[in-house]
Amino acid sequence: MKTSHLKYLLTTLAAVSFASCESETPEQDNPGTNEPEIPVDPPKKENPAPGTYNFVLPQTGGKTVWAEGDEIYLTGGYTPHSMTVKVSASDISEDGRTASVRLSSVPESVFGPDDFYAAWPAGLVSQDDTFCEDVFSFTATDAPLLGAWLEDNTFRFENLCGVISLSVDGDWDEAVLRSNKWEYVLFDNFSAKVNSESPDYLYSRKSGHYFFNKALQDGRVSFFIAGELSLGEGFTIHLRKGDGYPKAYLHPEPLTLSRNDVLDLGDITGKLSDYDGPAPADPEMPVMGSYTKYSIPAIPELSGLCLNADKTALWGVGDNGLLGIIEFDGTVSKTWKPAKSCGMEDISINPQTGELFIADEDYHRVVSVAASDYTGNTESKMPFTELFKIQAAISGGYGNSSVEGVAYYKDDILFVGTQVGANLWKYTTGGEELSMVSLRKLTSNAITEIGGLCYDPVRSWLWVIDSETQKIYVLDEDITHILASYPVRFAGNSESVCVDHGNGCVWVGDDSDSTSKLFRIEFEGL
Repeated sequence: MKTSHLKYLLTTLAAVSFASCESETPEQDNPGTNEPEIPVDPPKKENPAPGTYNFVLPQTGGKTVWAEGDEIYLTGGYTPHSMTVKVSASDISEDGRTASVRLSSVPESVFGPDDFYAAWPAGLVSQDDTFCEDVFSFTATDAPLLGAWLEDNTFRFENLCGVISLSVDGDWDEAVLRSNKWEYVLFDNFSAKVNSESPDYLYSRKSGHYFFNKALQDGRVSFFIAGELSLGEGFTIHLRKGDGYPKAYLHPEPLTLSRNDVLDLGDITGKLSDYDGPAPADPEMPVMGSYTKYSIPAIPELSGLCLNADKTALWGVGDNGLLGIIEFDGTVSKTWKPAKSCGMEDISINPQTGELFIADEDYHRVVSVAASDYTGNTESKMPFTELFKIQAAISGGYGNSSVEGVAYYKDDILFVGTQVGANLWKYTTGGEELSMVSLRKLTSNAITEIGGLCYDPVRSWLWVIDSETQKIYVLDEDITHILASYPVRFAGNSESVCVDHGNGCVWVGDDSDSTSKLFRIEFEGL
């Protein structure tokens, strides 16, 4: 943006920008008159004067000594009111921790509980993310990020990253940090709120990576981890030489690393083991292609899908109470009604026994149909057996947003999901609750509800469809992270998903219209 344009924008938006950044002015009573109220500008903060300001580094972390040429971002809490402070050699104290810089001018102080805020390194601070800035948004995280606010002409920087460091003998090109499960260790960007009223440094991180690759310098390397990192089963360091990764260091203990922590592993040379596995890399996810749409009038409100035992057709259920066999050309060859009332929302199968599992939203439960009850069944009714109820859905009053997804996992264990909270349980088929997690707590709250589930035993992934976001999400087997997501906006109310490796596709059911729709979506690399 040109300077003249920026000045015009600031002048034009002055009133609204201060109204949004400062606390709102209370409405004034004006009884007995129809004249419009005269707007009152919020009071401006008294701007600190130019002078000498001290920038003090923390005693531990990745940045403990100033260097000539270091650049500090300084703002009055509003992006256009900011400047870059460059440290000179004469500014630096004998111990290197303090830079006392004479500023002939300072930004205008306009927002937040403090006069000024500072961040390092200035080159990584994004000035385009927000106007009201006591939140620093960094465009990369592979650096010892710092933040501070002004107190008595002094900025005392706080670490915004934790550090994992090590040294190793040998001529290695690179070290690769990865968790021992699918957990992110590196983020493309990071935002932290830094002021005297928010010492907890609330943060957000986006665009995560499972592997953190970094070159060694003189046999040492430090990995900077933005915010807090929890690795439930520890981590591994792979050492690269050329195209190979012949050595690895295993740290099996769980790790919780806060923004102030420094985990120095020391010299790991004597703790290395041989490694002959694949190169560490992010998983190669399937690529979504074109789709074919079929009308399924025989099963109104199609809400659940799974392959049959020999993978030659689909089982489908409708939440108005129909169970049917759907051929791959979209025709329905047979339907049954349940022998008793059942609000069928999803269906899965034990591929070894052929037993069917149905999510019943009306009664907050999972029911089953034995293979012997549907094989050769020419009756119009289908018997079923109640396996267990989801007590949390009953006591929590989930109502019509209850059990929407069921997927057979393995060893007589089921995944069960609800719309409320996007809650996902593991239950044994005998009704024992093993675990529960809200999928909303995964990366950036991407999943809002569970519309349907499908476990893929070939890739050990759980596929989740969300009718609110109109996306399919792929999760790792441990349900720790979202590996990929695929938009399905062409399906209005997508409530079922089924992975079909034999046909190289994913099936999605849609009950948004009066006539149900079935979508066959081609996937490359499924």
